[in-house]
Amino acid sequence: MKGKGFVLSAVLACLAFPSPALAQWPPAPRADWDAELSVHAWAWSAEGTVDVEEGAPASFGDISGPFDPGASVRIETRSKFSTLMLGATYVHFAQERDVEMPDGTAHGALNTAQVIVDGGGGFRLAPDFELLGAARYYLLVSHGMLDSGDRSWMDVFVGGRITKPVGAWALSIRGDIGAGGSKLAWFGNAVLARRVGSKTTLRAEYRILSADRGGDGTPHLGWDVMQNGLGLGFGFGL
Repeated sequence: MKGKGFVLSAVLACLAFPSPALAQWPPAPRADWDAELSVHAWAWSAEGTVDVEEGAPASFGDISGPFDPGASVRIETRSKFSTLMLGATYVHFAQERDVEMPDGTAHGALNTAQVIVDGGGGFRLAPDFELLGAARYYLLVSHGMLDSGDRSWMDVFVGGRITKPVGAWALSIRGDIGAGGSKLAWFGNAVLARRVGSKTTLRAEYRILSADRGGDGTPHLGWDVMQNGLGLGFGFGL
């Protein structure tokens, strides 16, 4: 399975001149806890293989559109040595296509709402590096002529994150790998944020997630899908 990723190419020109008053962001973690709530709108894409019936896999690149809408919300708290995080992402995949079924060709629509909830924590091994542990819960709700029903599973991950502040800007890169309900799953993201107020940031984020889940059950007997997206949003200090 081959995946295609988005490339983060530019940020808004009006953000290109940092203010001296916003230097040294994000601030050094304190002994007590700081918190930030972030919200994003997403343009999402997916490709891979989904079994809509036993022996009838379909390309998810055909079932989903090139840019499907999504939204996410996330809260993260951090202290001098620790981080706690909880987030949820919603994406709606919808497309019509022909599928070769055991008894012939079928044409129909598949509408899949995907909700992913992840939570975990981290321990800061260095000022810019955290060791992370997380659990990720997947819920797929499908309605359409090709497929209908719900399916859910959960994976456990380990990974790390590097955060580099430069004046009013901060760049964060995270990766993790795990398994559980999936035979193998991995996740990566990059976040570019700029402080624009005492408690407000503008954020651009790229995510990529691959999950290979096969086995019994419906609606998706096989789910070997790589998905990625570009999100724009805001962060708010609490």
